[in-house]
Amino acid sequence: MNRRMGPRMFLLAQPILEKADADKDGKITASEFHGLAEKWFGEWDKEKIGKLTADQLRDGIGIAFPVPPGFGPPGGGPRPPAP
Repeated sequence: MNRRMGPRMFLLAQPILEKADADKDGKITASEFHGLAEKWFGEWDKEKIGKLTADQLRDGIGIAFPVPPGFGPPGGGPRPPAP
C-alpha cells in the first residue's frame, strides 16, 4: 500500500471512517461504505434524476468535508474558482 498519498488523503480518511462506520468498530465494511455513498448521492442529487454534475459533486463534498480552521485563503473567505 502506498502511504505517500499526501495530506489530502490524511484529511479525508478519518472523516470518511467516522461517517461510514455504522457499528463504530473503527473499520468500514463494503456495505457501510456503500451506504454512505448512497446517502450522499441521495442528498446531492437534488433533482432526483440519478446523476450528479461536477458542480453537485463538488458542492456535496464541500459540505461533507468543510475546510478545517486554519486552511484556505487568508481571512477565511471563499476560495477563488479553480483554473
